[in-house]
Amino acid sequence: MEKTRQNWTLSQHAQLLTKKLQEFEDSNEAEVEFNVEYTLEQTWLNPAATTQVKATFRCAKLQSAKHITVFLEGGVEFDLSQPVKCLPVTIPKQWGKEIWYSGIEARGESQVAGKGGSCSLATYLSLAPSLLHGNLPVTLIKVLDPSKGDMYLEVHKEKQEVYIVSHIDNQVWPNGSGGIRLGINQETRNKTGNDDKLRKKFIACTKTYERLRKKIDANLSFDPVELSAVEVELASFTRLKKLHLGDVVKIPTWVPHSLQRGVRVVEFQTPTYERLIIAASQKVVTQPNWDSEQAIANLQLDSVEDNTPETAVNGKECIAQFEDFAVYRITVTKAQPYKFPEGIAYAFVVAMSQPIIVAGLLLISEEVCFLPGYAQHSNITSKTTSTCLVTLPKKRKTE
Repeated sequence: MEKTRQNWTLSQHAQLLTKKLQEFEDSNEAEVEFNVEYTLEQTWLNPAATTQVKATFRCAKLQSAKHITVFLEGGVEFDLSQPVKCLPVTIPKQWGKEIWYSGIEARGESQVAGKGGSCSLATYLSLAPSLLHGNLPVTLIKVLDPSKGDMYLEVHKEKQEVYIVSHIDNQVWPNGSGGIRLGINQETRNKTGNDDKLRKKFIACTKTYERLRKKIDANLSFDPVELSAVEVELASFTRLKKLHLGDVVKIPTWVPHSLQRGVRVVEFQTPTYERLIIAASQKVVTQPNWDSEQAIANLQLDSVEDNTPETAVNGKECIAQFEDFAVYRITVTKAQPYKFPEGIAYAFVVAMSQPIIVAGLLLISEEVCFLPGYAQHSNITSKTTSTCLVTLPKKRKTE
């Protein structure tokens, strides 16, 4: 075994790894083992930090492919040709909670399970960037669970996201139909007759509501009649869209939206954190003031078209297309497995109903796994009829 190479940056480690694997490919050796050590810059932390990653790579030639196993210091083992289960981190919210399956932020980091333990998703992805995820940023997958109240009414300038309804609380919605505030209420817009006037009225309403909410948050006295009237007026500016189990909601940029209490969704989004808060029915702890004026000044006022997924072919239905990634709803049966396309950089799989098996890894409802690009000829199977969600990046593997 070669001596450990120390003090490499992640970029240098990736280059060295590519070189070592190519040398092994060109050699007559059946197996090789080498150590690595490099610095992983944790730029997502505040303040930014670094951590040392130490690992042993064991490579073996099996038929026409290389089998690569990585042993992290501490005993965790990963087979780079196999999927790994994502271990979520729960982020408490005033309105409920977010469950992050692929989050890498200062507020929390998701983990992945290996043989003998687990490590952070960031550490795992850094082990072999080209082989695991094609050097691409990975899609952020969350479950949003507003069990205590409605989510903030907000907009995004750039973030791309899609919701898939996974549960509706029948205590909150007895008829089984939930809701989301999505887009401007066109009836209110037409009655107002002027878009500039609409924006001004909307801003004025949110300013009054923010003043009242700050009194409530500070345990000061307020006029409940005024509060009720303002809440009714505020609701009149946005459309309440009905939601049912399995519905898909694509959130365009600059469109106001607020998932309502009791509607749980799986969310796929670009790994960015940016939002402008228009209004909130609970205390906002991440910032002192709302962003109502800036958000409303830039709102997209036209009606939001309902998402119409394409017709399923052989159990595969594309439910959302974005610039960076696509999301598919896959139905698998014992007689009809799903085979992943060749050459993908990576994939995430979310089990939605009955259990599924992803390349030998069992997932039950709302469990998630990451499938590395190095995994060849992988598929999803089930012993019954099962539905799952698969997200694939638009770009292929890069070196």
